[in-house]
Amino acid sequence: MRRGEIFNLKWENVDFDYGFIEVLESKSGKSRRVPLTETMIKLLNDIPRESEYVFINKETGKPYTDIKHSWQNVCKKAEVTNFRFHDLR
Repeated sequence: MRRGEIFNLKWENVDFDYGFIEVLESKSGKSRRVPLTETMIKLLNDIPRESEYVFINKETGKPYTDIKHSWQNVCKKAEVTNFRFHDLR
């Protein structure tokens, strides 16, 4: 998924019964379904449902808009260089 799709993901678009995420607003303008792995289902089930959004900033209660500094810190601690968030796609 694209960064913006992840940041704006709402619980209503996560289908645990059938194991997919429905992306309604994609870059192409078409909706699509992204399959969930068992690991991802377990991780999502561990997230408290404190908002309509899946990933929220605990300080603001709103969805994240950027994780640049956090991403840089994770890559540094993992000793990974020259790797962008987009490279995960």
